[in-house]
Amino acid sequence: MASQWSHIVANYSPEYIEIVGTFAIHFCFSWLVSLFFTVVDLSASESMLEKYKIQPISKQATRHALLQYIPSAFQNQVLTTVLHSIKILVLRRVTGRFVGYRIEHKLPSLAEILVDIPLCFLARDFLYYYGHRLLHQAWFYRRFHKQHHKFTTPVAISAEHMHPFEHTLVNILPIFVP
Repeated sequence: MASQWSHIVANYSPEYIEIVGTFAIHFCFSWLVSLFFTVVDLSASESMLEKYKIQPISKQATRHALLQYIPSAFQNQVLTTVLHSIKILVLRRVTGRFVGYRIEHKLPSLAEILVDIPLCFLARDFLYYYGHRLLHQAWFYRRFHKQHHKFTTPVAISAEHMHPFEHTLVNILPIFVP
């Protein structure tokens, strides 16, 4: 893995690695998983799904709702990628150097990973929790968060079915800040 990473760093710009790498990770671990379960929900019979669902079939998202989630989630993915790209490119122009994730030929040590990952998880959870809590205040809920709670039965793709302001507050900033 270290040699593959070193090859990537030697052959691609830090901007490319950060933007394309972040998109690829999100696509693989969010989109592919979500779309797999959405296809199962759309194609399987209710009787087949019933034994695997916690909530009754009558409360499950309809086919129409599931198909609404996909463009909404995709819109938020595009927003994330555009904002990320703008951040990288503007900071490069302002500072004259790459200002983003630390990208070096050598992978971080195990000790660094064992310290940084839990700290980032704590910071992310803190920011997500308080951002989400803010969205439950009446003014924010009516304007932004209500869209996310339109359907009360959770499905994979609905995790990113939300207003772009909410997506920025609870999905982008808690990852970007730590």
